[in-house]
Amino acid sequence: NVLGGVQAKFTPRIHGTFQGGYSTTMFDDIGELSQDDQSDFVAEASISANFSHQPLMTVGYRRYFVENDFGDTLLTDNAFARMGFRVARGFIVNLFGDYILEGRALYDDETTQKIFGMDTEVELIKNLTLLAGYNYRRRDFFAQNFIGKSERQETNHIVSGGLQYKIGRYLLLRGLYTYTDKRSNVAEQEFNRNKFTATGKVIF
Repeated sequence: NVLGGVQAKFTPRIHGTFQGGYSTTMFDDIGELSQDDQSDFVAEASISANFSHQPLMTVGYRRYFVENDFGDTLLTDNAFARMGFRVARGFIVNLFGDYILEGRALYDDETTQKIFGMDTEVELIKNLTLLAGYNYRRRDFFAQNFIGKSERQETNHIVSGGLQYKIGRYLLLRGLYTYTDKRSNVAEQEFNRNKFTATGKVIF
């Protein structure tokens, strides 16, 4: 994997980032089983701005492709935006959105994905923060004609909440609950999921 880029400061508040990368995966044969090597490429450009009442705003565009072992190239375009608001002292709201278009060269079809979401952080008392978020994902799949699968659509509603506690200067503890409601026009793809996670982070 190789990744490189540059960052340019246009004004004291606005800067741009440009980066690109390439990776390749080589597979060894196992007996009579073999798989072609796989190549991936990514290029990204973004502009970020810092304001007094908005900690961060970023808009950007990412393009990447993956060559799989079927001789097919998956080309993906991703336009994204991120914005943060400091509503009050100790109260931060982060908004994000993505539009993703994935095209397959071999079968001349595409998949689209729309993502919108919001995360909030509210400081309840010193070192204790309340976390809450909502994520909406809509995905429209290509028709998988080569295996007899029809077009599929799915929608995900993801709600999360939890607490984060800072222990001293170098350690963060976080407990988070996430509920996912996945709906689809294909019945066997639908599900509800409850997930609990506990994590610790050491900060240097």
